[in-house]
Amino acid sequence: MPQLPRLLFTHTIYNGIGCAAGVLLVALCGYMAGGFTLAAVLSSGAMAVSIADVPAPEGHKLRQLLPAWLGTSLVTLLVSASHTNAVLLGLEITVVGFVAGLLSAWGRLLLPMGFSLVLATVFAMAFPLPPGTSPWGHAVLFMLGGLAYLVWGWSLSIALAVRTRQQVLADALDAFSRYLRHKARYYDPASSLDAVYLDLIREHAALAEKLQAARDFCFYRIRPGRRAELARVLYALLDAYEHALASQTDRELMRARYGDSAVMREMGQRVVEAADDIEAVAGAIVRARPVPVLPDRSQACAATQAAAYALAEPDLAVPEHARAAALLRGLAAKLFHSLHSARTLIEAARQRSEGSPLPSERELRAFVSVRKIRIAVLRRHLNTDSPVLRYALRLAMAMLTGFVLARNLPYAAHGHWILLTTAVVLRPSFSQTRQRHNDRVIGNLIGCVIAGLLLHVIHSPLGILPLLFLSIAIAHAFVTVQYRVTSIAACVMGLLQLQLLVPNSPFVLTERVIDTIIGALIALGFAFVLPAWERRSLPQLMKRVRETAANYADAALDPQLGPLAYRLARKQAQDALAALSQATARMLDEPASHQTALPPLHGTVSSAYLLGAQLASVRFMLDQRTTDFDPPRRDALLMEGRRELARILAQPAAHDAPPHDPVAVDSSPDDMRELDVHILLQRRLAAAREDAQRLAGFAAA
Repeated sequence: MPQLPRLLFTHTIYNGIGCAAGVLLVALCGYMAGGFTLAAVLSSGAMAVSIADVPAPEGHKLRQLLPAWLGTSLVTLLVSASHTNAVLLGLEITVVGFVAGLLSAWGRLLLPMGFSLVLATVFAMAFPLPPGTSPWGHAVLFMLGGLAYLVWGWSLSIALAVRTRQQVLADALDAFSRYLRHKARYYDPASSLDAVYLDLIREHAALAEKLQAARDFCFYRIRPGRRAELARVLYALLDAYEHALASQTDRELMRARYGDSAVMREMGQRVVEAADDIEAVAGAIVRARPVPVLPDRSQACAATQAAAYALAEPDLAVPEHARAAALLRGLAAKLFHSLHSARTLIEAARQRSEGSPLPSERELRAFVSVRKIRIAVLRRHLNTDSPVLRYALRLAMAMLTGFVLARNLPYAAHGHWILLTTAVVLRPSFSQTRQRHNDRVIGNLIGCVIAGLLLHVIHSPLGILPLLFLSIAIAHAFVTVQYRVTSIAACVMGLLQLQLLVPNSPFVLTERVIDTIIGALIALGFAFVLPAWERRSLPQLMKRVRETAANYADAALDPQLGPLAYRLARKQAQDALAALSQATARMLDEPASHQTALPPLHGTVSSAYLLGAQLASVRFMLDQRTTDFDPPRRDALLMEGRRELARILAQPAAHDAPPHDPVAVDSSPDDMRELDVHILLQRRLAAAREDAQRLAGFAAA
C-alpha cells in the first residue's frame, strides 16, 4: 500500500494527534482561566508528561505516565527554586542527566520518562517565575497541568484500545508482507543468495519487533468480541510465519538444478501474490474497513505444485539429481502449505474462519513483554562496565558542560536550547548519537526556515495555534519512525511557542541554529567519553544466540512438547538473533578502530537463521506427517539429533565452521522415489547439524 496514506492511519499518528490535543486542551483551559501566563505553566506540565505517552496497552498507561508526572513535578520545583543560584542549578541539571541516563536500564518502558525530566528542566529554565510567584505555587500549577494530561492520556488509551490493537496488528501484517516479498527473491536466479539472506535477516529482525508489539497489545486483556477476533488473526499470523520459515531450506542445490525453470519463477510469483493479499488485509484493518474479498489462488497454487512435482519426477531416478528432485518436491509441499496458512490468516481476518484454537490469556502471557518496574533491574547496572551507568555518567557530564558553556558564551544564548539538544542527541550508543546529531542539526535548520516563513505570514495567536497543534502532533508521531521529521516539527513548535510568549523576539532564528549546533557538538564529543562500544557486548550476544538456538533445537525435536512451549523457545531464539543483528548494524556506524571482524558476526547470524529454518522444517514434518512415522524409530532419530545438537552448541571452541555446502545423505533412488519420511527426517537433522556446526565455529572465532 502507498506508504504515506497508510502512515496517516497508524497508531503513531493517532498517538501524536492525541498528545497534541491533550496539551492544547490543557493550554486553552489555562488561557480561559488566567491568560497566557497560566496557560504556559499548565501546558508545560502537560507537555512534559506527554513525552512519556508512547503507545502501550491501556492497562499499562499509568505505569508510563504516573512516574513521569511525579518526576517532572519534583524537577520543576527544584529548578524553579534554584534560578538565582548557578551552582545549585548546575548540580540539579547534572543529577537530572544522570537519572535520565539510568532510566535506560528499563529500556523502552522508562526511556521516554528520562526525556520528560530533561524537558521539565528546560521549561523551568526557559520561563522564569513571574513576580510574586513562589516556586511552590509554580510547581503546583505545573503539576496540575501534568495531572490533567495524565487523565487525558489514560482515558484516551481506554477509548482507543481496540483501534490501537487494529493498527498494531496491521503493522505486523504489513511487515510479514514485506518479509514474503524478500522470500520471493529466492526463486529469482538473478538475485544473489547471499544478498537475499542478508536482506531477509534484516527484514526478519524488523518483523520480530512488529510481532512482539502485536503480541503485547492483542494478547493482553482478551475479551469476547473484536478483541478476541484480533487475537485470533494474530495467532493465525504466527502460524503462517512459522510455516513460511519452514519453507526456506536447501535453496543452493535446488537453484543449481532448477533455478532457471518456469516452475521456480511461478513459485516465486505465488509468494508475491500472497504478499499482495496480506498487504491488502493490513490496509483494510489499519483503516478499520471490512477485509475485501480477494482472488481465489487455490487453483494457481495447485497447478504450480503439480508442475513442481512433474519437474522433479524424472530426476528422482537419476542418482546425481535425485536429492535435488526430492528437495524440490519437499519445498513445493512446504511452500504451498505455508501459502494455505496465509489464506487461513486472510479468512480469519474476514471473520470467515477462526483458524487454530486460541489458547487462554494465561497461556499467552509468556509471550507478552514484562512491563513491571522492578528496582532489581537497576542493581546489575551499578558497575563501571555497565553501558547503562556509562551512559548516565556521560549524559550528566554533557549536560553540565552545556550549562556552564551557555552561561559563558559571548551572546545571549538560550541555555535551555543547548541542554535540550545535548539531551536528545546523546543516546546510549554511538551509532544512535551520530544519527541523532545529523538529524537534529539538519532538522533544526529546516525547522528554522519553515518557522521563519510561517511567522512572516502569520502574526495572530489564533493563527499560530493550529500550526502549534500540527507541529506537536508530528513531533510525537515521528519520534520512533523518523527522528529528522520530529526534529523539524519540534523546532517549529519551540519557535511558535516563543512567539506566543515573547512576541517579536529578535534574532531568535539565528540563536536557535547556533545553540543547536553547540548542543549537538557537545553530545557528539561526549559520545567518546566512557564509551560503550558495541564490540564489548557482541561476545555475550553471540553466546546468547548459541544458547537460545540450543534451547530451540531441544524444543523443536521434542514431539511431546506442546505448541506454546515450542513457540516460546523459537521466539527467544529469534529475539537473540535480532539483538545480535541490530548490535552488528550499530557497530558499523562506529569508528573503524573500535569495530571487530565482520565475518564471524555475519556467519553467526546467517547460521543461526538457517538453523532456525531447518528446525522449523523438522517441526513442520512432525506435525504434518504424524501418521507416516514409526514412533520408536522417529523418537530414536530425534533423541540422537537432540544430543548431537546440544553437544555441538554447548562447546563452540571445539568446532570449526564447515563450508556452506548441502549435506549429502546416503540414499538410493528408490528411497528418494518413496520419499520415506524417516529418510527425510534423517536428512533434515543432518542439515541442522551442519548449520549448528557452522554456528558453533563462528561463535568461537
